[in-house]
Amino acid sequence: MMGEERVNNDLLLDQFAIVAMTGGMMQTKHFEVIRLGIGKYVKPNKSFAMYRVDPPYKPITDHGFGKRMGGGKGTIDGYGTPVRAGKIIVEVGGKLVWEEARHWLGTMAGKLPFEAMAVNAEMLKKFREEEERLLQTNKNPISFEWLVRNNMQNCQMKLSEYDRRWFGKFVYQDRELNKKWQMVTRAKYRGGN
Repeated sequence: MMGEERVNNDLLLDQFAIVAMTGGMMQTKHFEVIRLGIGKYVKPNKSFAMYRVDPPYKPITDHGFGKRMGGGKGTIDGYGTPVRAGKIIVEVGGKLVWEEARHWLGTMAGKLPFEAMAVNAEMLKKFREEEERLLQTNKNPISFEWLVRNNMQNCQMKLSEYDRRWFGKFVYQDRELNKKWQMVTRAKYRGGN
């Protein structure tokens, strides 16, 4: 669930989709909520929706309520699919306009167990262009990546393996405070001032 999605992060149909902004675990119940919610609005012979995530395959174990601690790994409680930041969850196509699809796609995005948003192809393109522009126009040579690579003040002693890999983006502490998407959408970082 950590890191950025690099494979399923583009729209195949160039229409509308729900995109994960942070990583998380989709369980069977989340697939069912999306299926029922989107099924009300997708009309036969006019529009369609398709999942872009794998069906639940990863076992989620749990000890029963009131059980004594220990005793090894618990029994399988259900199955889930890990989702990384930037992954397309559901893609919608057909004879639809963005104004009518935006509301119910946004509602479905709010019901997922992680931050997600409804986007169209133009929005996704603008996000990527704005992110690239911000990186290109940055005049400050000292970035978090530069500090980690040069081990300034022995910072690597305090950093995790994931900070060394993604340089502060998409790490566990950053699931709710995803810096990449906030940089692009210009939302205020909740952990700061």
